[in-house]
Amino acid sequence: MYQQQYVNKPVTQNEYLMILHHRLECFTSELKIQTENLSRQLTKGGGFDDSDGLSYYTQQIQLATENMNAVQALIDMEKQNAVQNQMYSN
Repeated sequence: MYQQQYVNKPVTQNEYLMILHHRLECFTSELKIQTENLSRQLTKGGGFDDSDGLSYYTQQIQLATENMNAVQALIDMEKQNAVQNQMYSN
């Protein structure tokens, strides 16, 4: 059986930013899906019989939003670090 070998290598700042941007796109897509689910339930599903149903949808939206904000903060921090590194290297 083939055993896969992984090579540990540092991720460049550019690669890290690409990963973060991809994660942000994923969370943006998740937010869109959850918002559409909530909208569909409100318009076609007849609303909610109890607050637990509404709470589920709003929690999913809140989670996606929090994840997006966290990833955006990491992106901003990396960009700021890149600017500072550029200033100190000159």
